[in-house]
Amino acid sequence: GHYSAFQTIQNYMTKAPDPESALLCAAALKKKGFDVEEQMFTNGLKLPNPFLRALAGRYLDLKYWDELSPLLQDEDEKVQMLVAGRLEAKMPESCRQILARGCASTNPLIRIYSLSRLWPFQNPFQQNKIDIPRHLLPYLPLIKKGLQDSNTLMKRVAASRIGMYQIHYLTKDTIRLFEDSDPLVQYLAINAVAFLGS
Repeated sequence: GHYSAFQTIQNYMTKAPDPESALLCAAALKKKGFDVEEQMFTNGLKLPNPFLRALAGRYLDLKYWDELSPLLQDEDEKVQMLVAGRLEAKMPESCRQILARGCASTNPLIRIYSLSRLWPFQNPFQQNKIDIPRHLLPYLPLIKKGLQDSNTLMKRVAASRIGMYQIHYLTKDTIRLFEDSDPLVQYLAINAVAFLGS
């Protein structure tokens, strides 16, 4: 079972006809917790296909973050956002600015990812009443825009963060979502306002 599957992928990876196929194998193995040479991922950062660069960036160990950081200027927006999300702890200012730009992308998946990374999930039941972290204050308007987004998933992410981060000044904007056409958006908005009042 487990070992033979690993061996099959490992064998294919060593004989792979091209670096693209080898990278796909390396990513699958690392995702399952197997040791893979990090060179597979550093090589992958230079591949022409943006999906493969993003995949390499996702699985490269962060101790090699200096090799990953040039991809913050990648020609592909998805690669930029994924790398900014991964490197935020190492390069907070520049990565947050890139993620903020991603919140205005024409691609709804990039908007959702970017807002989720700027405002990460936290369990409101485990939070004491605390002020919004100072480093996030400049990005409050992005939550407001998220509540008004045309994409349902974006509205869900934004609404969920209202209660998590105790964003009282957006209460009225959140209440407007009580009549949203999506029941989960409605529920998250109602829940957020309940947290704000608790």
